Amino acid sequence: MYSLYALLKVVSGISLHPLSTSRADYILCVDADAIFDQQCLQLMVQFLENNQDCGAVTGRPLVKNTTTALGKLQYLEYFMNIDFIKRAQFLLTQRILTVSGVLTLFRRKALVDVAGWNPAAMTEDIDITWRLYRQKWACGYEPRALCHILVPESILGFLKQRTRWARGGAEVFYNRIKYLHEMSWGEWLLTLDIMFSYGWLFLLSFSLIRFVFQYVFDHHLGLRLDIIILYFGLTLLFYLAARILNFRRLLINSSVRRFLLLPIYFYLYWSYNLVVTFIAFYHLFDRAQYAAWGDSDRGGVHGDG
Repeated sequence: MYSLYALLKVVSGISLHPLSTSRADYILCVDADAIFDQQCLQLMVQFLENNQDCGAVTGRPLVKNTTTALGKLQYLEYFMNIDFIKRAQFLLTQRILTVSGVLTLFRRKALVDVAGWNPAAMTEDIDITWRLYRQKWACGYEPRALCHILVPESILGFLKQRTRWARGGAEVFYNRIKYLHEMSWGEWLLTLDIMFSYGWLFLLSFSLIRFVFQYVFDHHLGLRLDIIILYFGLTLLFYLAARILNFRRLLINSSVRRFLLLPIYFYLYWSYNLVVTFIAFYHLFDRAQYAAWGDSDRGGVHGDG
């Protein structure tokens, strides 16, 4: 019979010494303000029992506070992009880019192999994912293990959270470049995925700058309406696919009214990636001895961001 050790993340960060106080088979890392479904732990334990090569499995976060427009937009992001990306990554590579800090079940042996969490990492979840890969452990995704979370409701709190995510992702990406020759094909594909994502963001930034100069000096934007409509059509199909896939389980929080936010989601919301990515690369070579982020906006309560 397995045993479980629960580790709650709090404002000051996660405890760094659960390995010295626990002899459990599994260690659960969960945000203190998260609420997970009744079957969540059982599903994640079953996943690790059935996948002995996995050192960790992450569950699926769902946004709980959707009273504001920003909350609803983040709901769409978790509902579509974050879930679908993790599903595709695990299906194609048997790996995911990162476990979710809000809800992950670790195999204690795997944590021992990587000496636990790194206190200097800006995002400990991304960092430990790739250190597990270096020790030949896999990390999986169980979309049926649902966890309800609070997200930032202010623009400043949202940008602070996403900037930290972006800085942590850039930090881990930079550090793992030197280990390319040691990566499995699945890790190679994940690395190429993030490289193409960065490349797309930088090229898009240059395109936006070109549009501005073209408008100022030539009084013409040169936008392709057919391309804009095509991209929005693909986003709409993506949304409908998410609703079909989650018809039985997630319809409670999947109001049809959120459909009306899709134009804002597609044409405006995603642009935050441009801002936080450039900030992340600007700070890429900062060398912190200890990373902490203090209080964060979590929908009117204080908690880990």
